[in-house]
Amino acid sequence: MAIKFRRIEDRKESVAQLRRREAGRRERSRVLPKVVILLVAIVAVVAWFAWYNPPRIVAPFIVDVEAAQVSCPVSGTLTWVIGRETKRVQEGDVIARVNAQPETSDSALARLTELRLRAQSALAEVKTRQAGRDFLDAQLQGQERELQVTMGKLREEAKQAEARLRETRRVLEDALQDLAATEELKGLAAATEQDYVDAQRAAAAARTAHEVAESRLRALGSEIQAAEDTIKDFQEVRQMSLASAEDRVEAAESTHKALLAAAEPQEAAFADAAGQYIVRAPVSGMLFEVPVTDKSYVERGQFLVSIYEPASKLARAYVPVRYRDGLKVGAAARLDVEGRDRLLSGEVAKVNDQVVPLPASLERRLRRHEGNVIPVDIRITEPSDGTFLPGDTGDATIER
Repeated sequence: MAIKFRRIEDRKESVAQLRRREAGRRERSRVLPKVVILLVAIVAVVAWFAWYNPPRIVAPFIVDVEAAQVSCPVSGTLTWVIGRETKRVQEGDVIARVNAQPETSDSALARLTELRLRAQSALAEVKTRQAGRDFLDAQLQGQERELQVTMGKLREEAKQAEARLRETRRVLEDALQDLAATEELKGLAAATEQDYVDAQRAAAAARTAHEVAESRLRALGSEIQAAEDTIKDFQEVRQMSLASAEDRVEAAESTHKALLAAAEPQEAAFADAAGQYIVRAPVSGMLFEVPVTDKSYVERGQFLVSIYEPASKLARAYVPVRYRDGLKVGAAARLDVEGRDRLLSGEVAKVNDQVVPLPASLERRLRRHEGNVIPVDIRITEPSDGTFLPGDTGDATIER
């Protein structure tokens, strides 16, 4: 019996162990998915944070400048054009000489003469409009003075009417007191009926005079209000009229300046031509493009050279919208230019507000669709040595 008892106990213990293992397995089967979900959530949060808040923002950029493009003002043959080896030009430097065709030269001289005449006519128009503005101002000032004088007279007359109203009020009060006293004396047989009638007439006359004075004062008040409104309206009209006249003067001055600017390069060319038409640099800067060569024939308006100022050079980066909050003006940036062996330094000069699509040229280079981006201007702080040119592209790394 003892042996059987132990076997029963052993069996019970084995059953208890099996139940505990089964409970442990069920507990693990419940906990394991929760642990996996938690780990996946943590990984997702870390990935999201790293995606939206990287320590550095890398974005494509393209170098942008405001280049002055110089075109040939006449048709003819280039006898000389500035060489590509020239790095920098100054405003007024000769950049090309053209043997203009006779008819072209004559037409150029005719255009210059026309510009001179138009400039003279525009200057005369400026003076005429200035004189018209001054005459209009003088007229309006005179009319405003007349209105102010009329207003002063009305206010003075109103003061006199107020004094007259006070006097008629005093006379009316005295007449009413006399009437009351006469009526009392009449009751005591101390005054005659005629005295009472005379007192009534005096009181009625005083009342009429008082009412007339009140009416006149009210009329003067209405006239003064109307005069004030007239002056206010006149001042507004005067201001608008003078502003319109000033706009006409400014428009004439702008036309005159534009004609002088258009004639200036042709004036310089004909002054130094000596049988050839001279093309001069309109601005100082770095020589960028020279698509023409000596002895080549050029048409009027054909592109000759482009000039840009390195100091105004900006690299425009296009940062994905998700990095908007990490962009700050003054943040350091490094520019890795395609085809260059070195990095250039810069800083964020401006973070634009608008959201734009990525330029097609950069999208083709990246070979991926970036979606909407924010333009960020990066000022290049490293001096340009001619190896960093407009149109260059690359990647900009912006510190957060």
